[in-house]
Amino acid sequence: MKKRVINVLNYKKPAVWLIVTSVIICIVAVVCFLTNPRKAPISFGTIQITWANTLDLRSNEPASYKLNDAELGELRDRLRDLKIGRKNHDYGGFTPMYSLSIKAQGMEQFMIACYNRDGTHVGLMYQGEYYRIENDDFSRYLSSICAGENRAEAPGNKGRLSLNNVIMLSQKGEELSWEDFEPFFYVETGSGLYIRLYEINPLFSLLMGGDNPDNKPMYIRLRTNTEPEDAIDIRTEDVTAFISKHRDDMPDSLLLPPLEESR
Repeated sequence: MKKRVINVLNYKKPAVWLIVTSVIICIVAVVCFLTNPRKAPISFGTIQITWANTLDLRSNEPASYKLNDAELGELRDRLRDLKIGRKNHDYGGFTPMYSLSIKAQGMEQFMIACYNRDGTHVGLMYQGEYYRIENDDFSRYLSSICAGENRAEAPGNKGRLSLNNVIMLSQKGEELSWEDFEPFFYVETGSGLYIRLYEINPLFSLLMGGDNPDNKPMYIRLRTNTEPEDAIDIRTEDVTAFISKHRDDMPDSLLLPPLEESR
């Protein structure tokens, strides 16, 4: 008993600096646990969008269209300030009511979609993972752009390239230049090379590429959108035959009134 009393009397309190250090460590641990800092799955700060497509399933007739240059610019500006929330794997079990599929330079294709009609469940799908987006302004924008409301005009109001335009232009052969295609609306898609994409209709598009518009184009390819590798250079190959080969793939509304035998 006497020994225990002596031990109690000889007990020394820990140094003050040890107590303070322990308290600080505990506070830091709690803050880290509560805030759970994490790296965003994708960065939109310097995003360069190549193309974006809408899909809207809210009506009996599904609607889809490709954003023009003006709309791509607005989308880019809105994405730069967008904050991505936590993962939500529940979205993977639902079909989007409306969505934007987006391709940008240096990153995999991703999708931003809404999973209910009220617009309250909006999420990002990137690399097979789903993340919540809780931003009322962006949710309203997503609903509007997918519905085709208040569409922005393309700069200069350039016309869309048609198959008949391609047939006529192909007659110039090797003399075709960048300037020949200036009257038509296009989207720049190049990374390294200078590349223009001319959307013609849901089945066909034309891709034109080179080192810069001051030099002769390296290629001017008419291609199918379903199989981009299925393409011809319109300067040297038979455009009419290529279109005819895919005639059965086109809806009646897209068929040319009798196809011109120009090449």
